[in-house]
Amino acid sequence: QLGRGSKLVRFGGDEFVILIPNASSQKDIDHQVLRFMDAFRNSIEVEGIAYAITFSIGVAVYPQDGNN
Repeated sequence: QLGRGSKLVRFGGDEFVILIPNASSQKDIDHQVLRFMDAFRNSIEVEGIAYAITFSIGVAVYPQDGNN
């Protein structure tokens, strides 16, 4: 579950964006990222077959990392 006010949106193809509009510090952002990563730490089993989900994460913070 994402934090209050956060949104998960599909950016395109297999790319997704998590918007965290009310993060008050880098610590808040780090906490959200770790919670998201923990959600996929274990494999998911479908019809007796285990699937591991892998992903990469990048973080950008407005306005430090860009003006739009």
